[in-house]
Amino acid sequence: MRSRVALVLLAVLALLGSARAGAERGPSTPKERAKALKLIRQLEEDPRFEGSVDARRWLSLWLVQVPDLNVDLCPALLGGTPAERKRLPGEVVGQLLYSGAAFLMEHKDGSREQVYLAGLTGALKVYEALLKEKPHVRSPLLDSLIGRRDAGTLVAHVAETLSSCPPPGLKTR
Repeated sequence: MRSRVALVLLAVLALLGSARAGAERGPSTPKERAKALKLIRQLEEDPRFEGSVDARRWLSLWLVQVPDLNVDLCPALLGGTPAERKRLPGEVVGQLLYSGAAFLMEHKDGSREQVYLAGLTGALKVYEALLKEKPHVRSPLLDSLIGRRDAGTLVAHVAETLSSCPPPGLKTR
């Protein structure tokens, strides 16, 4: 529960503080982006590796600070009601943001739909990895999304949900 609260707090800080924080430093560096991509992929494969808490902390703060990368969290992609989404593992919810950021770093001209699809795909990878370690974290919401992914209809789900999501993209200042 504590990690979920921390992830939500960091997401709110990212939304509220990105403009101010961006004025305090320059754009992300190639070295930082390489580190971020490595951590994001590592979290997708093993969401509870030793150092994963520090990795999430670094990624969240970095995304708040860099003025040239703007990715927003869209929990609506996970389906259900806000109350149902509160019961999801914090690692899954946070990965929406991180995997979306990875896509945007790799595809600067990616569409809004593609960024959110990448975020959701990464979140589902984290969920599947968590299930291997802790089967009790099973979620009907996430199982439904895996079914849609496997049936090839996840893109349609993202398109249907897009109006509930903030527009991601590169900052233009």
